[in-house]
Amino acid sequence: MSSNLVLLVRETIEEYKMLKPGLTVIVGLSGGADSVSLLMSLNALKTEYDISLVAAHINHGLRGAEAKRDEDFAKELCNGLDIPFHVLHADVKKLAQISGESFESCGRRVRYEFFANIAEEIGRDRTVIATAHNAVDNVETIIFNLTRGTGLKGLCGIPPVRMENGIKVIRPIISCTREDILEYLSEINQDFVTDSTNEDTDYSRNRIRHNILPELLEINTSAISNIGRCSDTLRLDESFLTDCARKLVASSKLSNGYDAEVLRNGHPAIMTRAILLILGTVSKENQEKKNVKMVSELILEPNACGKVQVQGGQYVVVKNNILTLPDSEDSPSAERIEYSYSKNNMPLENEFFEIVELTEANKQLINLRNAVDYDKIGDKFIIRNRREGDRFKVPKRGVNKNLKSLFQEVGIEVSKRAKLLMMETDGKIAFIESIGPADGFVPTKTTTKVVVFKHL
Repeated sequence: MSSNLVLLVRETIEEYKMLKPGLTVIVGLSGGADSVSLLMSLNALKTEYDISLVAAHINHGLRGAEAKRDEDFAKELCNGLDIPFHVLHADVKKLAQISGESFESCGRRVRYEFFANIAEEIGRDRTVIATAHNAVDNVETIIFNLTRGTGLKGLCGIPPVRMENGIKVIRPIISCTREDILEYLSEINQDFVTDSTNEDTDYSRNRIRHNILPELLEINTSAISNIGRCSDTLRLDESFLTDCARKLVASSKLSNGYDAEVLRNGHPAIMTRAILLILGTVSKENQEKKNVKMVSELILEPNACGKVQVQGGQYVVVKNNILTLPDSEDSPSAERIEYSYSKNNMPLENEFFEIVELTEANKQLINLRNAVDYDKIGDKFIIRNRREGDRFKVPKRGVNKNLKSLFQEVGIEVSKRAKLLMMETDGKIAFIESIGPADGFVPTKTTTKVVVFKHL
């Protein structure tokens, strides 16, 4: 317990109020030095903080025997510590090709969906996610963002605490250097595995780690901790400016949009952030700088009239000194739709669906993507549009997604989301229009009867 790393972890937990008694911490465990030191330090502190630990490991299937070695190592480590071990096998490369995402973005999405699924099983309000981002990762992120022309937010680096889909994510070793980590593992005589791709300088982050950081350390041996301290200061500044922007947004809010005159009277640094906050109500995609600039230019012209297409395919309009947006997905103006049915007196066909017996002759004629297995739904079900808190279990991926994330992933326009129909049975979403059947309701080779939706 006298280890420098454990002391640093305790200080970080206290400073950012990461934990409270009774929580279960889901630890992302790759088997590498960083994640092993995270697991071991939290295990050393679990009695002090009255927390439970579970580990989550993802086998991406990219490194063959090496990936299997990592999985076996992580599982054996957890067995020895009596820590529950969860593993996900995911072909991220294939999933990225299907979704059109970059490999890194897809990997991140799959990772946090996996964590969220575990949290669902335990109870979202009783869990936090711990990832092994450390001081070096933080500096790499800052340098990488700097090369891309980032603003102040990108220079804040990796936040010690943030929220992901309503679940707190903590980084207890964010202040620890590589030397702290290796010294700690040596001190407790703990092995770890090494990912061979960490040495591949074709990856931007590896190039920063192996080529740029050593040069910075030659200039100042405390460069990593100094840059980390700088990011902490900038994070406070960014928080203050964002808070000012929220107040500007609130003061400019009208029943039919936002007062452009109020926005333009704000300091340019605050107005730009306010525009980003406003655009965030329409699309969660990162807004390109040019889009924000065009909206700003429209606002700054007192008599300007025009519209700008932003990320997510939506348009914002400035006219008569009012900035207006398309209906957001959270808009309360969407008409509430709800129809209840019982298998005992259910019609064979209506405006929303029809019941079809599957035969070899008609199997090829039915779009099973618009169907659910009749025998897998309960005795009663509801046809309705979305409700707050709805989640959808994605087939073959074993993840339970909130609808906002799901719709964004598949590219459904914000203005259409509240109008999509879905089937609910036994408290579960069995089908969503334009998405298809949920896991557990997908027709299979043995399916004999289906509910086919025809609203599309």
